[in-house]
Amino acid sequence: MGLDLRRNGEAVQVIRKAVIDANSGRNIAKMAGENWIAIEGPAKKVMQSKSKNQFHTIPPGEVAKMQEAVKPVYERWFEEMKKIGVDGPRLLADARALIEKHSK
Repeated sequence: MGLDLRRNGEAVQVIRKAVIDANSGRNIAKMAGENWIAIEGPAKKVMQSKSKNQFHTIPPGEVAKMQEAVKPVYERWFEEMKKIGVDGPRLLADARALIEKHSK
């Protein structure tokens, strides 16, 4: 009954992969998002409580100008995505829908 280093090494690799998978990718993104939500409200209150801090809202007309100005960037990106077989407009629409859904 000896120690099979090859099998033991494979088991270590499986465990190592499981640890990395559990602490990266979607899991870490979820954790970061939850952390952001937990600290955003209290941090905003602290910032707003200081009279020296000023907060500004960009007027809708200025937002529209910015959106118009970046259209060529989107178009170039769509072309790059098309070259690699990705539907850029759909990908962007899906991303925006997810942002909208999770921003409520």
